[in-house]
Amino acid sequence: MKKNLKWIIEVLCMIFIFVGIFMLSQPFSFNLYRWGFQVCGIAVGMYIVVSHLPEREEK
Repeated sequence: MKKNLKWIIEVLCMIFIFVGIFMLSQPFSFNLYRWGFQVCGIAVGMYIVVSHLPEREEK
């Protein structure tokens, strides 16, 4: 995986993690609270997978 693409995907995963945390901590909607767990779980899983992929050297 190219270094730039890996960095972009990792940043997107971190953004989704923060969105999930916001969804868990907001007091407005129970549906957002319920979906917050799924958003956090999927984003953390994606971050773990992407961070373990090897980087390809660019020439």
